[in-house]
Amino acid sequence: MAGETLMVVKGIELPEAKTKHFAKVADTLGLSKALIVAPAEDSALTRSARNIPGLTLTTVDRLSVLEILKHKQLVLLEGAVEPVQARFAKKGA
Repeated sequence: MAGETLMVVKGIELPEAKTKHFAKVADTLGLSKALIVAPAEDSALTRSARNIPGLTLTTVDRLSVLEILKHKQLVLLEGAVEPVQARFAKKGA
């Protein structure tokens, strides 16, 4: 990650699945070019985040090292931390 920024957030609750609500959350968190990792598919988050330039929303099962390296910030929703650690842990360590 170019900016070396990692955040873990408890969750992202939106009053409704609207881009303006997600943009407000992103602004509050100071996100610019960020990869947001959710533990599972969330259609409301997906619809809310898809039109915001620089932000990418993905799930643990779709996460790749290349995707992480393309972004300055990595935001993990709380339920995604352990699965991400397990997925990228050194084997035999």
